[in-house]
Amino acid sequence: MHNKPFALVTERHGQAILFATNAIAEQEGLNPGMKLADARAIFPKLSVEPTQIQKDKAMLEKIRIWCSRYSPWTSSSEIQDEQEKEKKDPNLMLEGPGGGGIWIDATGCSHLFGGEEIMLTDLVNKIDQIGFVSKAAIAETKGAAWALARYGQNNQKNWTIAPLGTARETLAPLPTAALRLSSTTRLNLQKVGLHTIGDLLKLPRATLSARYGTALLKRLDAAIGKVSESISAVKYKEPLYVRISFSEPIGNSEDFRAALEKMLILLCQKMESQGVGARRLIFTLYRVDGSIERRLASATHPIRDVTTLKHLFNDRINDIDPGFGVEETTLFAERTEALGGTQAKLSDDGKSNNFTLLIDRLTNRFGNEKILSPRITESHIPERAGTLSSITEKHRNTDIKYKNIIRPVRLLYPPEEVETIGLVSKLLVEPPSVFRWRKVLHKITLSQGPERISPEWWRLGKTGTRDYFQVEDSRGQRLWIFRETNQGSKTTRWYVHGLFS
Repeated sequence: MHNKPFALVTERHGQAILFATNAIAEQEGLNPGMKLADARAIFPKLSVEPTQIQKDKAMLEKIRIWCSRYSPWTSSSEIQDEQEKEKKDPNLMLEGPGGGGIWIDATGCSHLFGGEEIMLTDLVNKIDQIGFVSKAAIAETKGAAWALARYGQNNQKNWTIAPLGTARETLAPLPTAALRLSSTTRLNLQKVGLHTIGDLLKLPRATLSARYGTALLKRLDAAIGKVSESISAVKYKEPLYVRISFSEPIGNSEDFRAALEKMLILLCQKMESQGVGARRLIFTLYRVDGSIERRLASATHPIRDVTTLKHLFNDRINDIDPGFGVEETTLFAERTEALGGTQAKLSDDGKSNNFTLLIDRLTNRFGNEKILSPRITESHIPERAGTLSSITEKHRNTDIKYKNIIRPVRLLYPPEEVETIGLVSKLLVEPPSVFRWRKVLHKITLSQGPERISPEWWRLGKTGTRDYFQVEDSRGQRLWIFRETNQGSKTTRWYVHGLFS
């Protein structure tokens, strides 16, 4: 994609909008925020792909962590679309629409790498080796560094350095887009002939503020150093990990339990300070011969109680093979979730806690895939309205509200076809007066319906239109039957789908 115009596309208000463009696309006059239809009118052969903002943010965060080798004060700028930026435009954001970058406060750090030039060369070369095309710049302000990295005349090594005190002169020839302005503001500036930052610097501030608002002045002042932009470095998050080393190798299961309990106490204290609970723990034993033994424990909900967590490992420790002895053990909370403080009720009999503890012990003993729970799915077809899935699996809440809908106590799957007796009208939607099901004749005395359920459009051809009836036969048995009409073959069949009694 480096050799031809390429853009990432997002959707806004039902329209496809350019989210990010490569350098070749920008040379053709395509910029983030432009409608895809307008971009295709300018360059019909534009290649596009849908954007995945969350994955982009995750990758940018990984690069930020890697860049902390150059300075402990690093931060990743926001990746956002034009709509989000318009909402936050009055504030000084670190990134423009469709962009993403890394901020590094190199104050007092460049000499450790032999100077600013050597540090930037090493930074750009290593990121290129990862597989990304990067540009870098060092300037006295954040806004100036951002503008030079994206719109400045970089050298062959894709980096540039602006000397101190030259922010106004360096930024003057750059386009107004270098100020991280919205597409609407950039377009309005171009209409009146203001194409560069130097054009803005020549105008009275009162005129700019009255016509374009205070956001433009904030961007301009931040770039030339009149307003400071704060960059908060990401706070290092201590891993939830504890370790115990033994002076002599151990090999008794009781010693393993004692070590595990001690580590659980320490781990729970760390989790309490961070306000989280454990969902998945890894207990690792290091033998004297260099081999490793691991035991995993999972929970259906975040836990921070030592006794409860210890019970999860009860069935996992007995079969540990110590070999020639274990010299070190570690406990790591691989998966955690937020967990606030809990207050015990005076009337609490502990039944709910006992149930969750039972579920956790069963999942650890037999596996998550063996313990299932019913889930509501987004479908009006009765046999697809619910499913069984792992009890530890997360499910998003469905918006389907099943109100005033009567369903049988027992649902038959698959529905069982019945044999109708006598004449059944294909024009009128009404149940048969007599039908045979499971070799038993049923005479209908009462009926209620129909309730029509149409097939799902993405499954056309697999099911037909169904008309459901609640019927009661002469013996008082209540059934849920339906007529299925296949639009392709124009045939109708009757089925029993459930029993009310």
